[in-house]
Amino acid sequence: MWWQRVDEARRRLERTELLGSLGWAEYDLVTGRSEWSPGMFRIFERDPALGAMSRSEQAAALLADDRGSARRPGRPSTAAPRPT
Repeated sequence: MWWQRVDEARRRLERTELLGSLGWAEYDLVTGRSEWSPGMFRIFERDPALGAMSRSEQAAALLADDRGSARRPGRPSTAAPRPT
């Protein structure tokens, strides 16, 4: 007999986030609300009880070197394509 835990996919995702220091976030364009994975709270060293940061809080928390690579969702990049 073969069986798999119902929450196996969620467990694997959480373990991968922890081992790789990764996280994910979903941003709702209509409501402006964000949903964060546990990994995002670890990356930003934020208490999950406070909820996800606002977009402006996230932007302020980015390192200066990372700010150029962050784009608003749904907007094209304004940077010129680089030759390959």
